[in-house]
Amino acid sequence: MKNINKLFIFLFFIISILIIGAMIYDKPTIAYDNLETNCKNDSLQNVIDSLQVKLEFDSNNFDIKEQNYKNIIGEYEYGIDRLKNYHSLAYEDFHRILAMKETYTRSDEMQNIKRLKSYE
Repeated sequence: MKNINKLFIFLFFIISILIIGAMIYDKPTIAYDNLETNCKNDSLQNVIDSLQVKLEFDSNNFDIKEQNYKNIIGEYEYGIDRLKNYHSLAYEDFHRILAMKETYTRSDEMQNIKRLKSYE
């Protein structure tokens, strides 16, 4: 029993010394000025990088949209030529509807062609 009491007292002193030593020990301080400057530089670099990525994506996306637009225009012109050569009544109806007239006339067709060319 006497040995157990001595062991508890010894452990109590050891733990007390460790706690006091941890409280007294000075932790190194961090230079916040450098950290703040580095964070600002990093955040600016992140903004620059994200803007460059966005610009690259938009330019690639624009090229894709332009190519799609050209494909659609090509399909449209092919369809109009096909109507003109093989389905003349449908071609006349197309220009009549586009001109918002009740009857088809050659002058309406010419005006529609001029108007469609002006959109290109």
